[in-house]
Amino acid sequence: MSERGPVIQSYSGRFVHLLDPSPDEVCLADVAQGLSMKARFTGQTKFHYSVAQHCIIGAELLERTHGYMEALAFLLHELGEVYLPDLASPIKPHIKWRKPGCTIDRPWAELEHLHSLAIIQALGLPFSILDYIYGRDVKDLDRAILMAEAPVVLGELLPGWGNRGVIPANVGISEWDTYTTPGVFLMYYGYLVYKLCFRNM
Repeated sequence: MSERGPVIQSYSGRFVHLLDPSPDEVCLADVAQGLSMKARFTGQTKFHYSVAQHCIIGAELLERTHGYMEALAFLLHELGEVYLPDLASPIKPHIKWRKPGCTIDRPWAELEHLHSLAIIQALGLPFSILDYIYGRDVKDLDRAILMAEAPVVLGELLPGWGNRGVIPANVGISEWDTYTTPGVFLMYYGYLVYKLCFRNM
């Protein structure tokens, strides 16, 4: 452990400070790998269903219905889970953390936000993309996709499970090859960034 708190070694072979991430510790390959190997629904699924697959499916839908920026925002809306664990939503409000040398407990969402900021800066993206990531279009679709995913990857849902009144998104959910998902994520990211740069020329 360093003065900046606990560290992990990333896929790209770098140390990442979990409680104090900085852009120089981040690379795009880590983003694709981390989200591709991280399982949705805490892994309690009929097959490996990754965070990356969830992000790609939603981004493709938003590209068709809204545009490239909204699609990129959905592709990147889980950046807080690249180096951190994907905690189940019901427990997140109960998890606290502390900055190194600090005695004040902070909410888990703040730590995820710090990771998102570091990764966005490392990728050279404008911080204004956070307005889209935290915006209504991404949030609403996130809930709708959740309700489309759950019956497929979990099976029959228990009474009261999920977001009441949310209409499932019209998306197909299937098993993807774990080893090819990072490449799909990287290619789609490159495509969206190219389209956005070309549009702004």
